[in-house]
Amino acid sequence: MRSWTVYHVDFEAGGNNPILTEIGSVEADNLLAAVIKAQALWPDEMSMTVRPAGDDSRSAQPPAPQRDTD
Repeated sequence: MRSWTVYHVDFEAGGNNPILTEIGSVEADNLLAAVIKAQALWPDEMSMTVRPAGDDSRSAQPPAPQRDTD
């Protein structure tokens, strides 16, 4: 089982570079399971992303996902 960090993505505050705010973490075997758990824990969170925990989280903010413009 692996640890995953869950972030709120704020598209409005960051303009072209959305701001990520850590909202918690989950334990899961893979990314899909981590997303499903995150959605269950934060059902009202409409803009979130899930990243592997510990991947340079202390040294830099992970890149935010790009907003869909289609």
